[in-house]
Amino acid sequence: METNASHPGQDDARDALETAARSEALATHPTLPGWYFPLMALVVAVVLAAQMLPSSQRVALLGAAVVVILMVNHHVQTSTGIVWDSTRLRGHMPFLVAVLGVILATAVTVAITEIQWVWAIGAVAAAFVVVVAGVIYTRHGAAND
Repeated sequence: METNASHPGQDDARDALETAARSEALATHPTLPGWYFPLMALVVAVVLAAQMLPSSQRVALLGAAVVVILMVNHHVQTSTGIVWDSTRLRGHMPFLVAVLGVILATAVTVAITEIQWVWAIGAVAAAFVVVVAGVIYTRHGAAND
């Protein structure tokens, strides 16, 4: 069965390919709200600094931090359409290694020296890593636009 519909031209095909490329870039590197990384940096800093608190307060604060993280990530996922994708883990590895490295170095330093205020330094350092990761993520996304 033949139709008399016109076939797309070269310009139409190019436009369709560019639209598809933009959609793929958005799907692989979605835009996050500007407050996301500063808030996550604050949560990480609070969790590390909380290690200086008595055990019961530390557990309560950790529980609150988990709730905040879950709520914020749920909000971001529903408002942006972001879903967990294990193929992106490779891109997150340097960030995860850096944050976990700061936490481990802080914990080891405190264990060896028994100086509790080192947790405050670790909190600032871990928050800095999260903010830097956010800047890199945002710049990478802007470069793809």
